[in-house]
Amino acid sequence: MDETSDGGPVRTKQLAQQDPILIVGAPRSGTTWLHRLLLADDRFCGGQESHFFDSFAGVLRDFDRKLGMQRPHGLACAWTREELLEELRALWTRTMQPAITGRPEAIRLVEKTPDHARHLDVISQVLPQARIIHLVRDSRAVTASLLAAYRDGWGREWATGNARVAARIWKTFVEEAESASEALAPENYLRLHFEHLRADPQAVLARAMSFAGVDASTEELERTVRGIAEATSERPQENGYVLGGELSNRTVEEPDGFVRTGSTDGWRKELGRRQSRVVWRETGELMERLGYHRDGSLDGSANE
Repeated sequence: MDETSDGGPVRTKQLAQQDPILIVGAPRSGTTWLHRLLLADDRFCGGQESHFFDSFAGVLRDFDRKLGMQRPHGLACAWTREELLEELRALWTRTMQPAITGRPEAIRLVEKTPDHARHLDVISQVLPQARIIHLVRDSRAVTASLLAAYRDGWGREWATGNARVAARIWKTFVEEAESASEALAPENYLRLHFEHLRADPQAVLARAMSFAGVDASTEELERTVRGIAEATSERPQENGYVLGGELSNRTVEEPDGFVRTGSTDGWRKELGRRQSRVVWRETGELMERLGYHRDGSLDGSANE
């Protein structure tokens, strides 16, 4: 890729390939809200969930599995491992292009796909400079939201109507992200809590932006948080994402129920006592390691 006088192609390559900000977490953990807060600043660009590594992480894992067999076969017959990594990086760059060209003044790409929490091992190989923001939320709140998405119909393809299954979904996502984070450098992994984001969005947004290498004044943070709150209240279905590919000529809105109140303790009314006990039995040990308590309180603060 050649450099131009305005640095556009080089900047695009850096945005898309070298060091994106990736927001991950269990589904219904508030990742969309954090994503929109960052995108409210023109220095960030991004689009709809790509599920890129949901689609392609298996390619690298299958390469390694078949290469290690007694009878090696598969893509290793045609490519070296590094060649495959380069192909995946090029495909990532191409996939991110609509979001990047849609906001040419941006200096950082922020991509949000909750499911990428399960692929941080592959991400660290394909995009070794990627910075991961893992947003964690109380497992009971996530369970309540998953049950609501299933009940309302729009989440039937991926949510569940069973509290135990929902709790296990939370546990799987969070456990895999936390485990993979042990191999990442501190500057490449940031864990944030939805509850802190809800209590003090400006402070948590400041931490996220600092992690991304972007500074913002108190006034800018206040304006961003206020603007997103107003937009979400007035136009909850609109996400403003730039779309490409098959969706380039379509306007895609979020379904009714996608944006909820975002309260930190709504699960107390939404879950029955039995459901709450079931979720705690499934997730309590991991919840406590992350600073959560059975009474719903959380250690630390937004400024940690």
